[in-house]
Amino acid sequence: MEIDLIIYVAFIFFILLIFVYVRMLSKDLNDRMDGIVNAIDANFKDLHELKKEILELKKIARNQTKQNDFNDNIMQNCEFLIHSIIDERINELNMDLGLIQENLEEAARSQDSRIASLELANEPLSKLRPDNDSERMQILKLYKEGKSAEEIAIMLNKSPQVINLVLKSL
Repeated sequence: MEIDLIIYVAFIFFILLIFVYVRMLSKDLNDRMDGIVNAIDANFKDLHELKKEILELKKIARNQTKQNDFNDNIMQNCEFLIHSIIDERINELNMDLGLIQENLEEAARSQDSRIASLELANEPLSKLRPDNDSERMQILKLYKEGKSAEEIAIMLNKSPQVINLVLKSL
């Protein structure tokens, strides 16, 4: 009875550690995402300012009839440069967002894996133990043949934790 209580307390502590780790991982990813969102906002503000400047330059170019052709050429060059810079920044942001999305997907897969492990660990020991001695003997036979717990688990359609539990009890 005391061992079950110790195991239960250790299991609860382990679950708490996993939740704290996942929370720290989520916070880190959220901080990164906030930084990228701030960078995108700054780029949009720069873009807005650049558009204002372009409009002002166009007004000046219209008012100066003597240099109209020259100013139009400058405006086209400026617009081209501005669009090139904007395209470059947007491409960099898209790459960063792609990396963040990959990190988030990896974190989600990792979290799903941890949840599945926790759900399996939450099952009562009676469900984890094989139903009869023939299964135990089969596990022992495969283990003596040099199979790993994971290989035995796949062959018998059991979880590796069940196989390890049986091997420890023998």
